[in-house]
Amino acid sequence: MITTYSVTNQGSVSILHVNGKLTTVETPNFSHQMIDLLNNTEMSLLLIDFATTDFVASSGFRELFTVGRELRRRGSQLAVCNLNGDVKRIFEVAEFQSSYPVYASIEEGIASLSIR
Repeated sequence: MITTYSVTNQGSVSILHVNGKLTTVETPNFSHQMIDLLNNTEMSLLLIDFATTDFVASSGFRELFTVGRELRRRGSQLAVCNLNGDVKRIFEVAEFQSSYPVYASIEEGIASLSIR
């Protein structure tokens, strides 16, 4: 299965929708998508939507941390939403929610991020 990406914007929140598996081979494309958003938009908040993602390799998590750190440096924030299955279990076991917010839905993420 090919991993695809799409971006939507709601106010100051850019939402990166990830569809497919974030394998080690796919991670550079994921990184490229996030870096393009950082460099080519005026977003202040990035919400990664994992609703249709059923696997994230450790390299994908590393990219989340890298981009999250860069966003914090710029005074912005990274958050994730719609975790399910194995992706949700990994987030919970590794306690990634201590690094960036995790929301149950896009709507919840936008509502919470917009009031910060």
